[in-house]
Amino acid sequence: MQPGFNIQSAGATTFLPAATDIAATLGYKLNDKSVIGVGLSYKMGWGAPVKDIHISHEGFGLRSYLDYKIKGGWWASGGVEMNYMQSFKSLRELHDNVTVWQHSALLGVTKKIAVGKYTNNVQLLYDFLWRQQVPNGQPVKFRVGIGLK
Repeated sequence: MQPGFNIQSAGATTFLPAATDIAATLGYKLNDKSVIGVGLSYKMGWGAPVKDIHISHEGFGLRSYLDYKIKGGWWASGGVEMNYMQSFKSLRELHDNVTVWQHSALLGVTKKIAVGKYTNNVQLLYDFLWRQQVPNGQPVKFRVGIGLK
């Protein structure tokens, strides 16, 4: 089992405040070239930059992924996600409003760098469903993470 953590930030839009996604993942190493896993993410809102900074609960997500080693520290990465993209005050709201969950289909590359017992990684992913999201999501996702070997 390979526990991990990653972070991704997004600037403010007309519909959403500036936010940071914080995710915890758990992967299973199928063999030396393949890892499959699942994760949870929490979207923390920062409010309007500079003039109105306040932390809020802006979303929640469920993730699954597959990494396949290409060569050296380079991996092909893909996954599917469901993201709740609305402010919420309790976890019950996530269950009661199932129609507002957005779907993502991601494919891209990951660069993994081993440092001691940890593996740092940088991901660049393309979301093939970004245009179907309301409001439109980001087509390209950049994530930075750390995990255990």
